[in-house]
Amino acid sequence: MQHHYFIDSFKIRRWVPVLWILALLGIVLTGCTPTPLLVTPPMPYLTDEANVLSEAQRTELIDRLEAHNSTQVGRIFVLIIPKLPEEKTLEAYAYEKINATPLASGERNDRILILLPMEERQVRIETSQDVWERLTDEECTAIIQQQFIPQFKTGNYYQGLADGIAAIIAQLEAP
Repeated sequence: MQHHYFIDSFKIRRWVPVLWILALLGIVLTGCTPTPLLVTPPMPYLTDEANVLSEAQRTELIDRLEAHNSTQVGRIFVLIIPKLPEEKTLEAYAYEKINATPLASGERNDRILILLPMEERQVRIETSQDVWERLTDEECTAIIQQQFIPQFKTGNYYQGLADGIAAIIAQLEAP
């Protein structure tokens, strides 16, 4: 009986190097399997989660934003939401959203976000680093007070956004 066990043990030992090679090959191949590249989709030019705008108004504003964003410095995005998330301030949420999409290699950091949370009845223009000199906090405040708020008070959100976007573009194009 002992002799038979010795023979089986010897047969198994012959396969140990082969098993090691297969195990290492499995580890290497597992590390080489392609993993899906997780790419954050680009921020849409206009998102109206609160359904404030008609389809025609959305299309008109998106066309204006596309025309400007494809050729000029200062890419403008509009986000209209029903209300701010719990425990988020307007400033913190705007900052979070403008930085949510990572910049591609060589991409300018020239985003401008117009955030409009309907329940809070507030508006914010958040700017990223490459447009700070062209669109200061004071200029953003003036655009909000002179363009957005007067129209928003009368319920004319489309016209307020159109006027505000036009004022931002004019400020960006000013010498």
